[in-house]
Amino acid sequence: MKTSIRILSLAVLALAMAACSNDMEQPTAVQPAPGNAGEGIPFSATISTGSATTRALTEENGTIISTWAKGEQVALIHNGVVDVMTIENDPDENGNVTITGTLKGSPKNNDDVTVVFPASAVDKDEKAVKTDLLNAQDGTLATIATDLNLRQSDGAKLKVGELTATLSGTVTLANQIAIVKFSLSDGNNALAAKQFVIKDGSDNVLTTVTPSEATSNLYVAMAPATNAAAFKFEATVGDFTYTYEKSGVILEASTYYQSPIKMTISKKAGEISFATATPKEALHANAADNTYTQEVTKTGDGTVTYTISDNTCGATIDASTGKVTFTQVGSVTITATVADGTNYTYATKTATYTLSVSDTTDGSGGVPDNDDYTGGGNPF
Repeated sequence: MKTSIRILSLAVLALAMAACSNDMEQPTAVQPAPGNAGEGIPFSATISTGSATTRALTEENGTIISTWAKGEQVALIHNGVVDVMTIENDPDENGNVTITGTLKGSPKNNDDVTVVFPASAVDKDEKAVKTDLLNAQDGTLATIATDLNLRQSDGAKLKVGELTATLSGTVTLANQIAIVKFSLSDGNNALAAKQFVIKDGSDNVLTTVTPSEATSNLYVAMAPATNAAAFKFEATVGDFTYTYEKSGVILEASTYYQSPIKMTISKKAGEISFATATPKEALHANAADNTYTQEVTKTGDGTVTYTISDNTCGATIDASTGKVTFTQVGSVTITATVADGTNYTYATKTATYTLSVSDTTDGSGGVPDNDDYTGGGNPF
């Protein structure tokens, strides 16, 4: 009897253990806890910029139109970590898109997170938007859209569950830049610039725009200016520099400005000089070689005129060519005077040389001197 009871008890215990064993098999796979090293935590969230969006910037009737692009990347900055998420879909009618990826590090529920578009705008070492983000540009909307169209949300919170993470609510990214279309001219003609430099009022360089080909129309991403800031502009056009200054400027984020600016050329320094004049031997007033021309050596586009002084050789001069015509022995001083040109200015505006005119000594033509002999016939 005792043996039968013992066998029955063992059978009941085996059935109970089998039932417990079946209960413990669920779930079949144990997911890593949030913050564990390894694969990280799967992340998915909705972000929006409302009616303003991101990549494909086009100008239409004085407005910049933009749209999200599937595959673009967004950065999440949280707890000393930068994670990159990918836009998975085209935007809905409200401009919302889904971003997905993986959270690294040790994220915790309600951690503050900064959401930044584009991800390339973030310095992963500094865990912040690049301080030099707007320093170098090429003047195109395409580059602004891809790399400089900075949008950010600083008030987001992480919502971390046991197996996945997201953001609390829909996070809206606010535009952080203004876009300015500069149209350059000298007041009459467009200026095709190969470089365009924007400085603040203290001559600190804010942005250097270098287009692939010289152009007069440049699209530039600029930081907002809310305190009536001063700006200085320098455009390199060919071999010359044009400048423009403006104070009291206000630029608002998420605003497109069209700014034709009339620039003034910064003239280059020109020079003029004469080589040492070669002495001229005069035959007589009607000699065929009683002229002398020596044009001034000049850099730049200034106009030169010629005058004479200290004239003892009966000289005259062509004011435009510098050609001197003389009638007798003596000397004359020639002065070249240059006027500032369109592109050049001259600190020294005159150059001079002195021409000496002497009689011939070889008896070839001209008036014979007093030592010439006459008559005598043929002595042989």
